[in-house]
Amino acid sequence: MAKQIDTILIVSLVTMIFLASVSPYVNARTNYVTMKSQKAYDIYRVGNVIDLYLGDSIGSSDDYAELVHELKYLSAATDVNVYLYGHGGNMTGLRALQNSLLNTNANVTMHITSNTYSAHSMLACTAKRLVITPGLEMFFHPILITAQELKVTDLMDMYMSYMRQMRSLFSACIIRGIMTKEEVRKVMHGGDVYVPTDEIIKRLRGNT
Repeated sequence: MAKQIDTILIVSLVTMIFLASVSPYVNARTNYVTMKSQKAYDIYRVGNVIDLYLGDSIGSSDDYAELVHELKYLSAATDVNVYLYGHGGNMTGLRALQNSLLNTNANVTMHITSNTYSAHSMLACTAKRLVITPGLEMFFHPILITAQELKVTDLMDMYMSYMRQMRSLFSACIIRGIMTKEEVRKVMHGGDVYVPTDEIIKRLRGNT
């Protein structure tokens, strides 16, 4: 099984381009909106509530360096609402967001407000708390490595790292109740899976 998955993913190492929009940034240490040029996300704070909009495309890990720093020093008195809507993006950015949102002391709730695809859907699988809008869909597919992420000298190391990340993320999807084992198996064999949010809501209610 593992060798078959490895073979499928090696074949899937194709070039994909993901665009990150230029968005305003709000200093999370203040209670008022301040504007700063920042890629990939918008963030707003009122009192102890932070609203984070990741936008249509997840950028590289460099795009989230300042955000990761902010999340690291938030306290348990802060509520962070993460709004997911978009078509996916860069896996290094997904990893940075996943780790920082899981490890922050703040109370994080992820909201599915529109159709989510690829990396956006995978990020939802790691949510501590999840609010899902009915009538939408979540899309999952095998992890693909972008041209910017590839270097000939460390291709295999990167590939193995992505393999570990993929297994971890899809395991989280099963544990969270967002995907079934059959759906994950289909993706691991190179297929695409669309899951209606109405079905996911039923699954999550069944897990409570």
